[in-house]
Amino acid sequence: MKHLTKIFFLIVSMMFFCNEIHAQGVVATATLDTNIVVVGQPFTLELSITQPKDIKIDWPYISDSIGALEVVKNEGLDTIPVEDNTILMRTQKVTMMAFDTGMFVIPGFTIDYKVRNTNAKVYTDPLSIKVFLMPVDTTKAIKDIHPIQDVPYDWLFIGLVVLGAGPIVTGK
Repeated sequence: MKHLTKIFFLIVSMMFFCNEIHAQGVVATATLDTNIVVVGQPFTLELSITQPKDIKIDWPYISDSIGALEVVKNEGLDTIPVEDNTILMRTQKVTMMAFDTGMFVIPGFTIDYKVRNTNAKVYTDPLSIKVFLMPVDTTKAIKDIHPIQDVPYDWLFIGLVVLGAGPIVTGK
């Protein structure tokens, strides 16, 4: 009976310990909205972190480029409370472009955080994107996208500009 009580106490202790670890989990993901683009076509990198509310996260800094990929727009950090305001989901969307062809790898992000004065890290997986040129049919003739358009003259506007510029040029 004594042996059974020790096993029961051990199992109950482990359940509380495992529940505590699960409650302190930080999950980080990085995703791309597409993995194949044409040169100059924008695509979106989304970095998401799900965390307990009481954990301090050091959000990774995304500069103006990641390798050969240019950051066009860096949207701010968006925080959404979930599960009775005890868990936060933080998301950042970054619009990027590539101006060279090839296969590019966005390295995984390292997210540092602190749990009860203990430093910890969580990592995202690296992402790859293939950039290619727009296919061109060289057997066809080259032509303009739009025909040349004539710009009409607005003589009233030109007259007002000349009259208005006269005093500025003469200094009177």
